[in-house]
Amino acid sequence: IINMSLIAKRTEGAGFEPLSEGIHTGVCTWLIDLGNVYSEKYENTSHKIMLMWDIVGETVTINGEELPRTINREYKMSLHEKAMLYKDLCAWRGRAFTPEELQGFNVANVLGAPCQIQVIHETKNERTYARIGAIMAMAKGMPKPDKDAYPTHIFDFDDKDTWETFWRLPEWIQSKIREAQNFDTAADGALADYVNSADFADVDDEEGLPF
Repeated sequence: IINMSLIAKRTEGAGFEPLSEGIHTGVCTWLIDLGNVYSEKYENTSHKIMLMWDIVGETVTINGEELPRTINREYKMSLHEKAMLYKDLCAWRGRAFTPEELQGFNVANVLGAPCQIQVIHETKNERTYARIGAIMAMAKGMPKPDKDAYPTHIFDFDDKDTWETFWRLPEWIQSKIREAQNFDTAADGALADYVNSADFADVDDEEGLPF
């Protein structure tokens, strides 16, 4: 398990057609600390994060503003070989981790990095949702998106300078974060002056690796 805080959707709302199934190019734009989350199913607590990607060439209009479409996935902060984070990062990088990297990989390195994302549809309660089926490295020779066109953001429980981004997250993600076991302590430390009064309203060699 990575011994660090962050060393990762904008909700599109009901009524929007889900992102089409198939392979899309995405750029990782958000790394969100979800804190220490208790699982009733497994009766344990684990540190979780969310990664979010802007989908290249796909936009949606919200309140008159054209915004990039996004997709996200939650992860347990673990580089165990069976962990989803480990599997996705290996597929994204195009190689496995070295023993040295396994001692502590900074997940923030993925910010701004492109990849290919397999999108699949799932139906629940008569509504169809777009989900990530797989993360893949960019195909060899495939043009990479302009990084400058995709601003990146971090929310980190332990970094006071990132708490401003908390208020720019959609409400459903804020709600997830507030459910973390360590939220109250972290929030009091980072936002002591107002938190209690606020209304929470393809890779040929190692040099070519994306991160």
